[in-house]
Amino acid sequence: MKKMGLCHLNSGIRHLYLPQKLLIVFHLMFCMCMITVAQQDESQIKFLMRQLDDEDVAVRSKAAKALGSFGYKAQVAVPLLIGSLNDESRYVRRNAAFALGRIGGDAGESVPALITALGDGDWTVRLNATSALGSIGQSAKAAVPFLINVVDELKWEGRVNAGKALG
Repeated sequence: MKKMGLCHLNSGIRHLYLPQKLLIVFHLMFCMCMITVAQQDESQIKFLMRQLDDEDVAVRSKAAKALGSFGYKAQVAVPLLIGSLNDESRYVRRNAAFALGRIGGDAGESVPALITALGDGDWTVRLNATSALGSIGQSAKAAVPFLINVVDELKWEGRVNAGKALG
């Protein structure tokens, strides 16, 4: 039996169109899978956005953190995450700041709220706010004076994040 390649059949006859057809079929299958994944992501993000209003602190906290795992795709959740920075629970505030950082540059509108979060009573909220401001990048230039002031007040982890945020 002859060695089969992608362009050869068992008889050794060369079919030039076969690899192209296979490539097209695989490409279409890949695109269909990606569309399905994108639709699933969108529905999961919407579900998690609804969970940010739950009465249970644990649900709100986990929803905020989970939104961060979608990165830039969760940009639609930025206004709700900004609101979560004012939550009564430090866990929700901490995870909201974390999620805004994971969304990155697409969360530029959250900079004023994150600057306010730099003054939070909980150091983990301040830590995640400094990290988020660094992840947002150029849109967070207004935060530079606040980050400089915060460096001395934070624990070492916060100083590292503030240093990274400042560049």
